[in-house]
Amino acid sequence: MSEETRTVVRLLARAWDVSEDDVIQYLVTIFRDGDMPAPEPTPEPESESDGDGDGDGDGDGDGDGDGDGEPSETIEVLARYEKTLIKARYHVATERVDVTAGPMAGQSFNSPSGAAVAVVRALNPNISPNRSGWKFWSTRDGRKLGDVRDELAHG
Repeated sequence: MSEETRTVVRLLARAWDVSEDDVIQYLVTIFRDGDMPAPEPTPEPESESDGDGDGDGDGDGDGDGDGDGEPSETIEVLARYEKTLIKARYHVATERVDVTAGPMAGQSFNSPSGAAVAVVRALNPNISPNRSGWKFWSTRDGRKLGDVRDELAHG
């Protein structure tokens, strides 16, 4: 296991208040039961070419993969709620969140909190869904989205 993976497992164990073994067992279980697809292999830059030279496959030349022709920084974020893994893309410039996997997949929200509220409402409709998206969403390495936002603002 790589040191980076080991670090992520430790962070998840702390966040979920379980042992590192429990984290691995949970991830294996949801993969085995079909609740989580296998990660997609990372393409080699030269293997994915659409002719525009940016390697994102959308043909618009801006490198962000959204096909709009304008560059925008996005960050992959995820959340675990009600034993469900939700994945999304956070757009730094607009603060928009596009849910890519889990409940609400394919939907776009104007803010991290709007996306968090929609996910909570979908998974647990009997409670108040109000959530701070800055605390709900995390990066793959376990940092809360609000911390990432602060880091980006302060350079």
